[in-house]
Amino acid sequence: MLAITVDNTCPHLPILQDGRFLSSKHKGFGNGTESVRSIAEKYEGDARFEWKDGIFYASVMLNP
Repeated sequence: MLAITVDNTCPHLPILQDGRFLSSKHKGFGNGTESVRSIAEKYEGDARFEWKDGIFYASVMLNP
């Protein structure tokens, strides 16, 4: 199993729409979170996202 976590500052609580995150940089959904979800699905893994105290955490666990 392979686990990857990426942390990024994010001053505001991310906005979810239909279970997907809206981008803070452009109109529409975020590309990064969608890529993480897609990779997790491809390798029968799990993607998790959390926002806490101004930090956005993206974690993915893969079964390569």
